[in-house]
Amino acid sequence: MSPNPVSGPDLTGAELTERLATTALRLAASGGWAAVDLPAVAAAAVTPLSELQGVAGTPRLAALIDRWLDATVASAALDLTASPRERLFEALMRRLEAMEDHRAGVLAWREGLARDPSLWAQAAHSRMATARWVLACTGLDGGVVREAQAIVVAGILLRAERGWVQDSDGSFTRTMASLDRDLREAERRMQQIEGWLRPRARPEPPAAAPAGQEEPTAVAGA
Repeated sequence: MSPNPVSGPDLTGAELTERLATTALRLAASGGWAAVDLPAVAAAAVTPLSELQGVAGTPRLAALIDRWLDATVASAALDLTASPRERLFEALMRRLEAMEDHRAGVLAWREGLARDPSLWAQAAHSRMATARWVLACTGLDGGVVREAQAIVVAGILLRAERGWVQDSDGSFTRTMASLDRDLREAERRMQQIEGWLRPRARPEPPAAAPAGQEEPTAVAGA
């Protein structure tokens, strides 16, 4: 008998990513991140291993969770008429709310990442990719300070996630306070930077004297 489970209905890439990510989080919630490997995820997700060739290895599974969480940012249209701060707040909260829906699994996943040095570089790369995606979804990924913006957003998300870990009652009190505070500070700093980078108007040269009229000259000793 084949060890592969019988496949369910055909899934799109996004649907398969969600199924595998949420399955991995459920397994992590019940047995810790060490219990999450590709055969276990495939079996629990009722998905043939043959369809998961590109997901082999724990690092790929960890990246898959990040990819699914990032997709939740674009789960519905954002109000692009809102201020940049409001757009970023909404986008980042969508990701954090998706984390809350799988809280035990996400906490186990984060603990597993923290204990595995081989995943640290990937985690840093994923955080920057998330920040760039959030900026793109909110229409804020242009300008000469784009990479600086991504670094700032990555830091804001990191601190908000720490607040979320402490919000064990699901209230998002610390999470939203951290987001609001950091986004207001980032808004103030970005306004300063844009002011520094904005081209300054050059002073107008003095108007030339009308034709046939000489410029007045200073009289020596006057």
